[in-house]
Amino acid sequence: MGIRIHRAVVVACGALVAAALPAAAAPAGSGEVYLVQGIVGSTWDFSVDGDVVEEGVAAKEVLGALDLDAGSHRVEATSEDGTSVEAMVDVKAGESLDVVLHLPVDARKRAVLTSFVNDVAPVADGQTRLSIAHTAAVGPADIKVDGEVLFSDVASGEELTVVVPAGTYRVAVVPAATDDPPVLGPVDLPVTAGQLMRVFAIGVAERGTMDAVVHTLPVPVTGSDRAPGDVPGGTGGQHDVTPGGPTALAWGGAAAILGAVLLGCAGGRRRAAASDG
Repeated sequence: MGIRIHRAVVVACGALVAAALPAAAAPAGSGEVYLVQGIVGSTWDFSVDGDVVEEGVAAKEVLGALDLDAGSHRVEATSEDGTSVEAMVDVKAGESLDVVLHLPVDARKRAVLTSFVNDVAPVADGQTRLSIAHTAAVGPADIKVDGEVLFSDVASGEELTVVVPAGTYRVAVVPAATDDPPVLGPVDLPVTAGQLMRVFAIGVAERGTMDAVVHTLPVPVTGSDRAPGDVPGGTGGQHDVTPGGPTALAWGGAAAILGAVLLGCAGGRRRAAASDG
């Protein structure tokens, strides 16, 4: 079915085949795909194109990387009680994707699978890229820095990639437009340079299960005398693979701060999914 764990070997082999064939017959290439389990309190089995990738995957685990041929692939997740959800995921050659299993805002509804592009472009020396997706069953929230609301009404279903300087941030997330206690934080959080820090908010606020999955990938670093002194805004980028799902939105600095909060609360485990050759 085209699942390959050792991508470097596959690329090398593909280059040899391409050299032996006319340009028009060259292979279409492959993309790197990770499967993220974002439903707290349950285990799920994952398959791609009908072939089992891993069984009994707990919340916050990340499977992969899977090397999938460029094109459309059917990803399916089945819970221990037999509940099943599936989605078609379009993979582009050379692209890196996270496909996340998570609950919608209304936790009583069926789980969904949503894919997000991992931006692994270079960053300047002293910087890191935060890619944050709000995939929790919780309403809009305000983001506080040093006790003041800097960003308000951040909704579930929004996603952003933003570059920030390395450093420590003291942040908290509270229900929007209230003086209620924080949902997460406040915490002092270090942000490490030279990485893509992909953060997925998960859990159900009403059940007290708010948490996060943190998926970290290395990115190239370009030379720079020093890190910038502020946090710039960013741009969104999401592939929604569920009918009627959310549209990608730019959070600006709010998403970066939300990502930092979630980063300090929890980290995910990564499994290397079994290869079927």
